[in-house]
Formats: sequence, C-alpha cells, structure tokens
Amino acid sequence: MTDKKLYISDDPISRIEDDMFHHNIYADLLFKIIRDVKPPWNIGLFGRWGSGKTSIIKMLIKKIDKECVSGEKITYFEFDAWK
Repeated sequence: MTDKKLYISDDPISRIEDDMFHHNIYADLLFKIIRDVKPPWNIGLFGRWGSGKTSIIKMLIKKIDKECVSGEKITYFEFDAWK
C-alpha cells in the first residue's frame, strides 16, 4: 500500500482551473471595481506571505487581457518588490 500525500505547490497560479482556494472570487471583484469605478484611485492588495496575493494578481491580469478586447483599455503596472 502506498502512502499518498497531497503537496500543494508554493508557486503562484494564473489559471482559474488551478485555483484550489477560490482566489478567483477576489480577482473577479477587483476586475469589476477596475471596470466600473471611475478613476482616479489606487488599489493595494495586502496579505500575509503565502496568502495568494500574486495568484490573485496573475488571474486579474489574465482577466483584464481576456475581457478588454472589445475596445476597452485598462492600463496596469505590476511592480515586483522582490525583483
């Protein structure tokens, strides 16, 4: 008998299919805010290390790139403090 253990990768995800923790809910909410609220404004995403901030941002960027093809233009800037 094999003892199988589930290991969860620490790498950020960008595909909703890989989202085991339902971070896509936050990405969807942020997208709606970005799309519907008139600027100027800033969004800060805060959380503990490993809480999924990078995954949320990656899913949000993918959603922006996918959903904004019909003439909408959303400009974003991603800053990685670790680099």
